[in-house]
Amino acid sequence: MNIKEARTLLGIFNEIQSLRSLSEEEEYLFNALKELEKPYLPFHKPFDDMDKYEQEIAFELHKQHPTYSLNQAKQALEDYFYVLKKIGWNDSPKEIAEYLYENIKDGVTPEAWMEHIIKIDCIPPIPHFSSDEDE
Repeated sequence: MNIKEARTLLGIFNEIQSLRSLSEEEEYLFNALKELEKPYLPFHKPFDDMDKYEQEIAFELHKQHPTYSLNQAKQALEDYFYVLKKIGWNDSPKEIAEYLYENIKDGVTPEAWMEHIIKIDCIPPIPHFSSDEDE
């Protein structure tokens, strides 16, 4: 789904919402689509103002891939900050630095990466069927 399609769907959801309340599934999708509307511009936060965890991501990117100067690693972290924040800070700085490196290497822009994440968030989970339902 691209931004134009998301905006079209947002318009439809707004119309539905004016007529009736949204179901739980519709509300989830509506909120995910609204995420696409947010501007994911580079987050320029001075490196010295970043917390230790954020700083460590830049250090790891530089350490794992020495072709990146420390300044380039800091810039990459700033440019992809919103995407990394959306993914969450659950992995180690080393793992996040590797995700960041692979996506930059593959030419994935912050906007494209965010769109991909939102698209995955919009896919409804596969229902779980227990084995005793098969009988």
